[in-house]
Amino acid sequence: MRFSSKELYGLKAVVEMARWYNEGPVSLAKIAQVRKLPLPYLEQIIPLLRKAGLVESIRGVKGGYRLAKPPEEISVGDVLRALESRSLPFPCPEGATLCLVPQGACCCPQGEDCNTKELWDRTQALLFSLLDRVTIAELSKNMPPACP
Repeated sequence: MRFSSKELYGLKAVVEMARWYNEGPVSLAKIAQVRKLPLPYLEQIIPLLRKAGLVESIRGVKGGYRLAKPPEEISVGDVLRALESRSLPFPCPEGATLCLVPQGACCCPQGEDCNTKELWDRTQALLFSLLDRVTIAELSKNMPPACP
């Protein structure tokens, strides 16, 4: 299974915000520095997480970003959906693009005539049932400290 850089960076940023959850907001520059992520890319990712209600911004001198709810209430699946994830364990042999839209529709040129659509829909549902069981709090406990 492969994840895009947007998914990986977004997930790392959310996990880093979980580590700061009780400390207050953290700047994107700090997240980028600590996790060695490109700041301009994080600036593109954060609006997607805000739109999904996972992250909120705080203005002012001591401002920055923080999780909009406790890390125990945010799943990996929530983050990947917010980032419009298209990751699946394997590609559709018919060359379809598998989309993470409500009810897991397959964006196949064959539409409903695709003889493997049900398989891909079920695979996607199983994948997200697993990702929805892993919380950001769990990942933040397992994430190693940033390297100096």
